[in-house]
Amino acid sequence: MKILFDHQIFALQTYGGISRYFFELMTHLQNLNNVTVKNSILYSRNVYLDNRFPHYKYVNYENWLVPKYFKGKNRLLKICQEIGLAPNHNKEMDEFVFDELEKGKYDIFHPTYYNPYFLESVIKYKIPYVLTVHDLIHEKFPFYFDNIEQTKCDKQRTILNASRIIAISKSTKNDLVAYYNIPEDKIDVVYHGNSMVTQESLSYSKSREKYLLFVGNRSYYKNFFFFVESILPLFKDFPDLQLYAAGGGEFTLDELRNFRKLNIDSRVIHKSFGDDVSLMDLYKNAALFVFPSLYEGFGIPLLEAMVSGCPVVCSNTSSFPEIGGESVHYFDPTNSDSIEKAVREVFTNRELQTYLRESGLKNVSRFSWAKTAADSYQVYQKGLKYL
Repeated sequence: MKILFDHQIFALQTYGGISRYFFELMTHLQNLNNVTVKNSILYSRNVYLDNRFPHYKYVNYENWLVPKYFKGKNRLLKICQEIGLAPNHNKEMDEFVFDELEKGKYDIFHPTYYNPYFLESVIKYKIPYVLTVHDLIHEKFPFYFDNIEQTKCDKQRTILNASRIIAISKSTKNDLVAYYNIPEDKIDVVYHGNSMVTQESLSYSKSREKYLLFVGNRSYYKNFFFFVESILPLFKDFPDLQLYAAGGGEFTLDELRNFRKLNIDSRVIHKSFGDDVSLMDLYKNAALFVFPSLYEGFGIPLLEAMVSGCPVVCSNTSSFPEIGGESVHYFDPTNSDSIEKAVREVFTNRELQTYLRESGLKNVSRFSWAKTAADSYQVYQKGLKYL
């Protein structure tokens, strides 16, 4: 079987869950018998790409024009690309996809995001395509995104024309059926894998530090500031307690002002990490990991924390119970008392911490990229019967 992946997400993300998913999927598919993988990644700034995909060129889009980000920079770049003042690598990669599809050498096409630029070609050359839907965040939180109507229109076209759909959780599958009225038998649930090694193979500190850990961006649906406000009683009762916010960019001026108003500006600390090892160190030395998001299609940080031996406290919404099982201490992310109570219970209970740590390590064994690749291959086989 010959599978062509496109470049979309690798042009959009320097790092992130979706590009990590496709990198791991392409890598592990190549380990299967009679599977050939090709992609259209000619230019990228993505950190996951390495010598397994040697033909791409690293492009730092942020350093175009001036090295610092400013509001409207991406729009200015797009305008300059349209009039020829800046290189349009996306257009070049789109053309590469058109040429590859026209050759008719591929059994399956797998786009990596929702831009439907390829639809005319796959229909013309009768090539089935499989689409992975990670979540319905655009549909559930439309007010958070710019140009949302165009995004939703593109996404809808790509979803409705797909030969088969991979949903990364049952929760996402249920959302797809509810929002788009797609037949359930057209959607296959294929879980993500775990990219990190188990904590037994790393140096491990049993004397964990007194910090809570939050990982990822702090956008609205991630519920970060509501979580911070909810645990103010813990900051009062435990003078040494700190909260580390890892990744997601430096704190904004508004965030810093809010921390000062709450008198916790010295206790909420931003942490950067350059690779998986640095991130794992943050997990394995934390008292516990808190995931207060209102909605997630899967929630890879759950697996990252579990494989690091870090107790997990998280929301009881969307995919969390499905992925976390009984290895997580849950709370209602819309109720501040519920959040504070759950975090306090784990933070002050060594036996509960040990249970969550041990059960988390068992739970994470359910997820592997090898299984993701094998299950995805079965979806591709179904896709071949579409035309």
